[in-house]
Amino acid sequence: MSRKIDLRLLYAIALSVFFINVSSAFAQCDNSIVAVRHAEGSNKAFVQLRFPITEEELNNKAKADQWLLVDVSTTIAERPPRVVFVTADRPDLSQPIVNLILVLNRALDSDHEYRLFAPFLTFEGCSPKSVPEAAFTVTKKKPPTAGTTAGGVATPSKPKPETDFFKKSPSKGRDDSNVYISGQLEGAKGEQAQFSADVKLESPFDTAGFFQELGPYFNFKASTADEADANSMNFGLKLRHAFAFKIRTVPGTTQLAAKQPFLSGIVWELTPGFESDRRLDNVNVMVGNKFVFVPRVLGNSNRIYFQPFVGFETGRNLKSPVEEAEDRAIARGTLGGSLYLNLMPKADKPLSFQVDYIRRFLLRREVRFTENDEGELVALDIGRGPRDYLKLTLEYDFSDFFGAALNYEYGRLPPNFELVNHKYGFGLIYKFKTKFKP
Repeated sequence: MSRKIDLRLLYAIALSVFFINVSSAFAQCDNSIVAVRHAEGSNKAFVQLRFPITEEELNNKAKADQWLLVDVSTTIAERPPRVVFVTADRPDLSQPIVNLILVLNRALDSDHEYRLFAPFLTFEGCSPKSVPEAAFTVTKKKPPTAGTTAGGVATPSKPKPETDFFKKSPSKGRDDSNVYISGQLEGAKGEQAQFSADVKLESPFDTAGFFQELGPYFNFKASTADEADANSMNFGLKLRHAFAFKIRTVPGTTQLAAKQPFLSGIVWELTPGFESDRRLDNVNVMVGNKFVFVPRVLGNSNRIYFQPFVGFETGRNLKSPVEEAEDRAIARGTLGGSLYLNLMPKADKPLSFQVDYIRRFLLRREVRFTENDEGELVALDIGRGPRDYLKLTLEYDFSDFFGAALNYEYGRLPPNFELVNHKYGFGLIYKFKTKFKP
């Protein structure tokens, strides 16, 4: 009896080892693009592969129309970048190829981040489970020579230390900013002038995994006005994955996202974290899922962009000042979008109009709160009606990172869903995009 058990155990171990080896063999060519280099002002990109490809794969799996190049720093490209020709970096194609040269239709923008996809690429017959991809930014040109020696011979300047770990670039509105700080003087219906703050902080890091970007986030909205206090704070971890579209048009051929007439892709944002009021009296643990649709809109990306989204939020109350809300399960559907219009696209300092809107459909009953004169939360009602929030901003930018804005807000934000009752205000804004490099 023990011998039969031992034999069965040996068979199980052997089968396990076999399947592990098979799965490893299929996954061995994943993460197959090591790096992409593109110098400022050049129309060529140099791609380094982790695994070699054959001449046949170069000619059939890596043709120009089988690459997708996406500018992830903007939703609308006046001239979308694309690959027009592909070749190896050396004439002898009989040996395995690990370095490619991609000729582009134009030079890429030096302050933008790009993602390169090769959906059909195989590596000596190995088909990766995930689409080969890589993120890169444009390499800056080296500065001119700093001076000359005593004999009159030019001496090159010393290279500056790497400072791109925290590199700022201009953003348009709150939605596409990683850092957004707004302080304003405001008024509300039936109230005297008050002060408010709107803060957004994110620090995304690039990764080589399924989620191409992750990092902590923090949002805070509060006011001294009783009838205009959103009293909302949330923080946690944001994970992002971009799905680039491809569509089949003719049997045997595939049209990539660059030719897709409506959408260039969808971005999935997963946000585990917490939401609370500013005093942490009412705290929920939440997991948010948001799918952002990236449209393909003709025109100048500096003039207009629009990003709608749908999503779902679920969680549970951890702490509440009233018994009715304690330990209550939370489930919400979300729908909304962001719109940006540059009213002076030819001016050096843009005047823009921005709209941010979100509607939450409460699938379970939630408590709505207000603050009394002592600053304590008092329950108003328990209901399932939808909760809307709208913010309109007319902004004039003094520089790439500073501006002044007129704002209008109306609606409710979680977790307290206090009514922001027709709030208007004027203030200053400091905002930018950044990317933290490992």
